[in-house]
Formats: sequence, structure tokens, C-alpha cells
Amino acid sequence: GGNRESVGVLQKRAEALVRYRIDGLVAGFVSNGAIEMETLREVLAAVPACRLTFHRAFDEITDSVEAVQQLKEVGQVDRILTVGGKGNWPNRQRRLIELQQASAPEIKILVGAGLSRVTLRDLGHCPNLSEVHVGRAARIPPTVDGNVRREAVVRVKSALHK
Repeated sequence: GGNRESVGVLQKRAEALVRYRIDGLVAGFVSNGAIEMETLREVLAAVPACRLTFHRAFDEITDSVEAVQQLKEVGQVDRILTVGGKGNWPNRQRRLIELQQASAPEIKILVGAGLSRVTLRDLGHCPNLSEVHVGRAARIPPTVDGNVRREAVVRVKSALHK
């Protein structure tokens, strides 16, 4: 039924996107706290040369270390976008470091959401967490539909290196 149709639509959209010679796709399929591996594999089978960042659906997973191992089996997955789960920044930072250790070398952790001066400064001291998803922090105004502005990107980058 419906799931087969949805997978077919996703496969067609992925095929259409890769014609633009993109660097990769961002997607994630999670149900009941676990990755929907069959869906992930089926969608990626339509675009075998395309890399994938598993998006923030990862934060809904119950056993993130097990999920990392599953994603490592899918050669196209090269990044996981995550905020490090729930809780305060020190706990999330600890989990992000653990996830990077579990995912290396096949997968990099892409740190997302909540980029403040404190989080950027702390990430600057974590050499293995070297990629951040900037999102609204690089936009003026700082909204989803704000314009990405060079000065905002420079400000974020300089905060990472202090």
C-alpha cells in the first residue's frame, strides 16, 4: 500500500535531485524509536552514487549507538545531523563526542541547532566535532526564510575558533 507508494515518490524525487549534481541528500526515516532501514535502503538504491546526511530524525532514536552501527552498514551515509539528544548543553556535548567516537571513521557527526557563543566556543575545543549546521545563525533576519549573509557566517566561524 501506502508505504510502497511513498517510497516510490521519494525514489523519483531523489533521482530528479541528483541530476543537479548535488553533493548529497539529507533525509531520515524513523519509526518507534528506530531507523526504518528498509525505507532508507530502498530510497538510496535509486541513487547509488549519492551520499546522504541522516537528518535530525536521528534525535528521535532510542538507542543512538546501535543506530550509528546500522548507518555504518549503509555506505552512502557519510554524516548524521543531531543536536545530541535532549537535555542541557554539557550532556548533549558529551553525547555528541560519544557519537562521533562510535561513528568514526565512516560517518561524521554534524552538530545542529542551538548554536550560541558558548556552544560554538566549546565545539572549538572538540577537534573531532568539526562540522556544524548553521541554519538560522547565518541568516539575516535569523529566520528560516532569512537571507544567508556573509557577515553572519564569518561571525559563526570566528566564534568556533576562540
